[in-house]
Amino acid sequence: MEWLYSQISRTVFFGEYECKGPGSNNTYRVSYGKQLTQWEAAQFLDVSYIDGNEWLVSIPKDPPAQERYRKVFHACRVLCPEKY
Repeated sequence: MEWLYSQISRTVFFGEYECKGPGSNNTYRVSYGKQLTQWEAAQFLDVSYIDGNEWLVSIPKDPPAQERYRKVFHACRVLCPEKY
């Protein structure tokens, strides 16, 4: 198993940024994990990292449209819970 661990630690990146809450204790994390600074995490926090501008739905900026969006999304979750 040692050879497998050494291969994974050379090819996998495991980073965390500002983890909080019950699951945030990093005592038992992998040894190659890294607590990221804001500067290091910035590249992953933008939707362009996952080409999100091409497939994520934009949330409207005006309050009435936001409320309609919230209601439609809630209805989708109720009607198709397996997707949400």
